[in-house]
Amino acid sequence: MWHEPMQFRRLSKEQGVDFVNKHNSWKQKKRGFSRDEVLDGKWVKIADSSHQHCLEFHADGTLTERALFSFDENDSWGGQWNLIEGVLRLNIQIYELDIVASTNGLHSGIEDEVEQRNAYFRVIHVK
Repeated sequence: MWHEPMQFRRLSKEQGVDFVNKHNSWKQKKRGFSRDEVLDGKWVKIADSSHQHCLEFHADGTLTERALFSFDENDSWGGQWNLIEGVLRLNIQIYELDIVASTNGLHSGIEDEVEQRNAYFRVIHVK
């Protein structure tokens, strides 16, 4: 469904009520981010490849990212962030990451790089 969002409609018809109920249950565990929440504290993102980074969001729509275990303040890079209907979108170098907020605090993200699905992330807010 990531590559073809209209596939949801087809799957709903093919798999019926059980499929729709599972999707609705998943959706009830999600919520939107607020600007104040994004700007409060730091964030840790962990890729399915196990790469770990620390993020700090700035009020002007920029962000700073660094490797989680790097203690060199100069070993960082920048990007931009934006809220789109409660979804947190990050643009860093050549990739775009959309993060969906979860009610349990363990957020999920999907990264696209050069118009291709590249990685899945877990994102945790550290205050």
